[in-house]
Amino acid sequence: MKTPECDGFRAELARALERGEAQPLSTHGHLFSCRACRSRLEEETALDALLLSWPRVALPAHLARRVLSRLARERAEARLDDLLGRVPEPVPPRDLGPRVLADLAARRAPARPWLAVAAVLLVCLGGALLFRRVFFPASPERNGLVVEAEPEPELLEALEVLENWEVVTSDDLDLLLAELDPIEWTLLELGADTGG
Repeated sequence: MKTPECDGFRAELARALERGEAQPLSTHGHLFSCRACRSRLEEETALDALLLSWPRVALPAHLARRVLSRLARERAEARLDDLLGRVPEPVPPRDLGPRVLADLAARRAPARPWLAVAAVLLVCLGGALLFRRVFFPASPERNGLVVEAEPEPELLEALEVLENWEVVTSDDLDLLLAELDPIEWTLLELGADTGG
């Protein structure tokens, strides 16, 4: 369980590790009563021993020169940022917006006024034709077509006969079925199987 003594010991351990002196802490009084801190000290001591056993790596000779030149560049950029921060923010003239808009309007003005007039006339003509078609539709008589009010009575009677399947006799039906080709017969059977 972690206690305030554990926090104090671990802070002291961190400072000792930064100095490279973790070994003198092995006789610390807190370690006799806290197994977790004793384990932590052993782990850190083992890690230090492992790191010390590794061979030292020699740094390239030009590394220091590269690091210093990069630092010089970053410092120069920081100085430039500092100088730019000292420059006062620009204040645009009060009439800048209207002047820019007036200039844009002058540049966007149609170079061919007849084109604008033609477009307006075309829109008006289209509107007039649409108005005429909606409110004054063309009558069939004006186009040379004559529409009768009712169909002929003979035509209506013929339609009623065709709609009435009971008129067809079984002999007529057999004759009609005999004239079917195999594909039509298959389609008829499929329709009967599906209920259609």
